[in-house]
Amino acid sequence: MALSSLFTGLSGIQAHQTRTNVVADNISNINTTGFKARRASFETLLAQTLKQATGAEGETSGTNPVQAGIGVQLKSIDTTFTQGSLQTTGRETDLAVEGDGFFILSDGVTKFYTRDGSFAFDALGRMVNPSNGMVVQGNVADANGEFGATTGLENIQLDLNREIAGLATGRISLSGNIDPGPVASLNTGTQFVTASVISGGPGFPFTLNDEKELDILVTTPEGVTSGIIKIPDAAYLSIDSFLDGINAAIAGNDRLAGKVIAQEDPVAAGNVQIRTTVGGAGVQLTMQDVGTGTALADLGLGGNGSNSIVATGNTLLNDLAQVGAALDAGDGLRFSGTRADGTSFNGTFEITDPTTDTVQTLLDTVAATFGDSVTAALDLTGKIQLTEGAVTGFTIAITMDDSGTGSGLVGDAGLAQHKISTTIFDSQGRSHTMNINLSETAVSNKWSYNVNVDNQPPLSGGTGTILFDDQGSVRAFTPVEGEGTFLEYTPDGMFPLKIDFTGVALPERGINGLTQFAAPSTADVVDQNGRAAGRLDTFFIGSDGVIEGRFTNGETLNLARVNLADFNNPGGLQRLGGNLWGETVNTGPPKVEIATETIESQIAAGTLELSNVDLAQEFSDLIIAQRGFQANARVVTTTDQILSETVNLKQ
Repeated sequence: MALSSLFTGLSGIQAHQTRTNVVADNISNINTTGFKARRASFETLLAQTLKQATGAEGETSGTNPVQAGIGVQLKSIDTTFTQGSLQTTGRETDLAVEGDGFFILSDGVTKFYTRDGSFAFDALGRMVNPSNGMVVQGNVADANGEFGATTGLENIQLDLNREIAGLATGRISLSGNIDPGPVASLNTGTQFVTASVISGGPGFPFTLNDEKELDILVTTPEGVTSGIIKIPDAAYLSIDSFLDGINAAIAGNDRLAGKVIAQEDPVAAGNVQIRTTVGGAGVQLTMQDVGTGTALADLGLGGNGSNSIVATGNTLLNDLAQVGAALDAGDGLRFSGTRADGTSFNGTFEITDPTTDTVQTLLDTVAATFGDSVTAALDLTGKIQLTEGAVTGFTIAITMDDSGTGSGLVGDAGLAQHKISTTIFDSQGRSHTMNINLSETAVSNKWSYNVNVDNQPPLSGGTGTILFDDQGSVRAFTPVEGEGTFLEYTPDGMFPLKIDFTGVALPERGINGLTQFAAPSTADVVDQNGRAAGRLDTFFIGSDGVIEGRFTNGETLNLARVNLADFNNPGGLQRLGGNLWGETVNTGPPKVEIATETIESQIAAGTLELSNVDLAQEFSDLIIAQRGFQANARVVTTTDQILSETVNLKQ
């Protein structure tokens, strides 16, 4: 009988020795990268049945079985796959898995799995584990940075000297706000003057077969302002499209923008009228051909404009330089102000006949609304004056109430301008400077745009108009040549650039487009797909395992992706040494995953996962194993004493 307890105690010694070994292994690997602690579990051996159980008989109850245990054995050594803490290393190729999954390594024949992400690039550009030379597995992106199927694992190998070719710009998008400035208003400080105008025109429809250049000069007492405009060749089906072309061409000249505008002649319908927005004694508009050109004759325009003068009461409203787009019947001029005593007055003067309505008819309406039997007139300097014993201390502001025909005023603040400059690229990746000039027109919610590349006009699509709705969003972005016209420019010795140029919202690319709000101008180029040639400069690894290269031209491109492997039963993995695991028949096949996409885990670059060993827990387990070993050893010594006493019974 004593022999049974001897072997029972021995089984306990053996089991607790194994548990001690497991604890010792955990403690020894407390600083091993990616190490996962293990735990030893026990189970009972088959019990010896000394007496079987019996059932009840009559009034006698049944009896329970009588069994004596014969010891303990090791049930399992399980791996604890809890997350280890992350330690920042500063090395971009050090990787850690946050969550489930393993990095995949290959020796060219067999796949291995690890939580140790101490990787580096070798001389061939392969991402490897330097301690064993195995290559990290994943997907290599194609030339466009796209990935194929995740199941097609391959060695992650990069060309660390990679260069990317230049790419011609094919798309430019504008976005942001352009401030229209204050509402055009005429007031008591405004000097009313006539515009210097030149009228004429080729008749419409009209086709311009080649670009025309005009040299426009504005003479003032301070000197001469001149600039050359280039009117693009196009089929102008109406006078409106031709006027848009001229105004867009003017917008591209810094010296003329805001000082000269084109409109339809309010007296001779169908004729073009080019006029100044400034005036007064000594102001005159003149135009001349450039070189041996014949633009004036071809366009049916004269060379000398009328002389500007200070306006009088008899001046037609449409002759004023302050009228940037001719007034039409039904339009209104709203006015409001305050009297010297602080009381306010307001009213509207409605245009009934623009060919006869004069400044005085407007002022008579103002005076009648002001009351107190005052009269209104322009003084010798062209400023509004109210008289009846010399009324002073009054204010007045006159604004436009357009009936929808496209009329407008030019206020004392002038017309708003906004300039944008960006870099575009040709087919060889050479850079070119594109300048975009946005110029407000006198018509509410309408702007002209003019584009030049390297100070040269494009072949097409470089001029046009932008229309906003009343809420400040773009309603139309139209080149002079018509909808769908690409901005085309041919650099010296290069293939032509055809650029989709727009300022409308493109939600699919996250572009809001241009807006027109009373807020600071922020409009700029937010999207262009061209680039210069570049060389790989550095790389970054994202939480999805994608290795993204950054090139010297500022471009970024996906180079490769580190994939993870997951198992239905990771506890079935076999430890192989060197921080490696191997799959077994009990793990199930590996599932190749993409971090953050097909699995909730993510990859942290520049960090390593520390061991998940809990030292306090291990010391506790070590004490328990020690006590268990001691207790079982005492069973053996006690049994030995019993055997010794049994032998001595004969003496």
